[in-house]
Amino acid sequence: MSFADQLVRIRKKRRLSQQQLAMRSGISQQAVSNLETGKSSPSEYTIRQLATALRVPLSELLEENEKILTADDGEELKNIIERVRNLRPQALARLSDYLEGLEDGQGTASPSPVVRDSSGKAAE
Repeated sequence: MSFADQLVRIRKKRRLSQQQLAMRSGISQQAVSNLETGKSSPSEYTIRQLATALRVPLSELLEENEKILTADDGEELKNIIERVRNLRPQALARLSDYLEGLEDGQGTASPSPVVRDSSGKAAE
C-alpha cells in the first residue's frame, strides 16, 4: 500500500476530514489532498506532523500492508538466488533488464530478448 493509500486509510479510520487533518498537522488542506492523491511526496517533517496529528507511530503511517515476502518464502528465495548465481552473463543481463521493467510497471510474463553490444550495454 502506498503512502497516499495509508494516509487516506488512517485519516478515515480516525474519522477526520482533510481539513481537520490539515488543521491538526499544521499543513494546508491542499497539501493533504496532494499527498492523498499521490500528486506530491511528503518531506520527513510532513510525515512527522501527520503521524502526530493522526496519533500513530511513524511506522504505521509508512507501513506497507502488502508484505511481499514472508518467512515461508526463505527457501524459495534461496533457490532463486542459487539459480541467478548460475546464470551466464548474457542471461543475467536479460534478467536485470526484465526486473527493471517490472519495477517500472512494464514487465510482462515473458521478457523480450535484449540485444547487447560487446561491452554488455543494450544495443539501440
